Amino acid sequence: MQKKRLSYYVFFSIVLIGTITLSITSFLWIGNIYQTYQREAQRIQENYTNEVKDELKNRVDTIVSLINYRKATTEARLQKNIQSRVLELNGLMTYLYESNRDKLPDSDIKKLITEAVRGMRFNDGRGYYFIDTLQGDVILYPVAPSTEGSNLFYLQDERGNYSLQQEIQLVNKHGKGFIEGYWTLPGEDTQKDHKKITYVHKFAPYDWYFGTGEYLDITTREVQEEIKSYINQLSYGDDGKQYVFIHDFEGNELANGRFPELIGQNHYEMTMSPKVQYIDRQIEIASTAPHHGFLTHLWPNFSNGNTSNKLTYIAAIPSWGWAIGSGANMEDLNNAISRHQNELYNQLISGIQKALLLAAGIFILSVIAARYVSKKMNASIKLFTRNLETSSAQLSLIDEGKVIYQEFEELAKASNNTTQRINTLLHKDELTGLFNRRYINVLFDSLLQQAKKDDSNFSLIMLDIDHFKRINDTYGHPFGDQVLMNIAQCIATEVSTKGYVGRFGGEEMMVLLPNYNAEQAFEIAMQIKTCVEQIRLPGQDFSVSISGGISSGTNATTFELIQQADSKLYCAKNNGRNRIER
Repeated sequence: MQKKRLSYYVFFSIVLIGTITLSITSFLWIGNIYQTYQREAQRIQENYTNEVKDELKNRVDTIVSLINYRKATTEARLQKNIQSRVLELNGLMTYLYESNRDKLPDSDIKKLITEAVRGMRFNDGRGYYFIDTLQGDVILYPVAPSTEGSNLFYLQDERGNYSLQQEIQLVNKHGKGFIEGYWTLPGEDTQKDHKKITYVHKFAPYDWYFGTGEYLDITTREVQEEIKSYINQLSYGDDGKQYVFIHDFEGNELANGRFPELIGQNHYEMTMSPKVQYIDRQIEIASTAPHHGFLTHLWPNFSNGNTSNKLTYIAAIPSWGWAIGSGANMEDLNNAISRHQNELYNQLISGIQKALLLAAGIFILSVIAARYVSKKMNASIKLFTRNLETSSAQLSLIDEGKVIYQEFEELAKASNNTTQRINTLLHKDELTGLFNRRYINVLFDSLLQQAKKDDSNFSLIMLDIDHFKRINDTYGHPFGDQVLMNIAQCIATEVSTKGYVGRFGGEEMMVLLPNYNAEQAFEIAMQIKTCVEQIRLPGQDFSVSISGGISSGTNATTFELIQQADSKLYCAKNNGRNRIER
């Protein structure tokens, strides 16, 4: 009996097994595509909503941080202002005295000084200078000239403090300084006392002292007006229709970047539907701990009377009774989500259609074509799986030129785009553009092991910005960030292709130098130090410098090398900063 050819069995085996397998695979594949679609549709909605929430929160939190900073520095601003005025006056009085002491009698010089100072007014006429003797006699008091010549040694403020006695005691002891008192605010009906800061200075020739003062609340109001003016100029979004607003806990609109006609109005008094009671909820969030949160609400269109859904983030400055917020139109948000989900749905239909066409094509193909298709498909699939299996610290890109079919090429492009975005997020520090701590540590381990294997040199430089906290505290975090970015650029430029640079934490940088010994590393570190010293930024009135420590060798672990470099870094700090220790 003649046996059938192997090709016969192969052909029918492929047809039979292929048909069964293809049917099951197609069913599972389509089911998996549909499940993926459902998951991705949900993920798109959640991610897009979270992105909008994060943007709103970051926007408002940035303004809150600015306000808190300005609020915290208000008293220092007041003190600096009145101190500079008093020191200027001291120069004038000293000049008048010295230039006339040999020409005029003391009585004429005193009159010359007091009359010269009497007309000096500032702060829109609110500010003035006073002169008293160290015994409490009033020499000059422009706002109440009737008291001149009288003794106010026992004058008390609203809280019973003997203000002149405190001033005299301070002048006798230190010659000059700040004094706090509590007085009613001129022009206000309320009897509430307000903190007033006064700077006094001794005038030795006549046993006088003089000074000026300002109410903290007035300076605070000036700061508030500056902030409101700044908010009124802010706009966000591609169309510039998003903005930040401020209203107080009574519902009065104080500032916003889009609707100037609302400023000064009270939200409670605006005509609106009973359903549009957003202001109560905003004030409740702002006035109740933790003083921040999200809400969704109806927002009135004041031009046509319609309403729309809005997502708003609210935060507060409780001590000022301010609510700060920003919102996004929910209709725009939902439309954007729908567009993304529709694109995903089209991909689902396209994927199912391609799966069915592929199944029909494989069923019709001959055994040779089936083998060819199978081989090519396997090659493409292996390209994906091999890429995933061999990826470790960094996700590898798929070679699109090796992918045969269009479907896999589209997947490869999408995968490569995602991989590139993920690698950037995984490896780079967002602010400086340097490698982040996680990735620089991975490189450190790998490079040190290679150096040990090759028996080659290896050096590590740890760098830290000198007085960085002082820079942040003095000029603010945005300025500090700019300093940090410029220093990072310096380091990256000087290191270039010699090694690798990463942000190790805060203002501390790590430089990995394979094939470089300690002396060579020291030269590179000194080049970096010189580059940093040349940094100049707008508004910078100080020199930027760094300190560094170097460790070298391959006999130690990464942890030990970091410890050694850190120890030398601290030694550089202790030895005066702006130096490199090796």
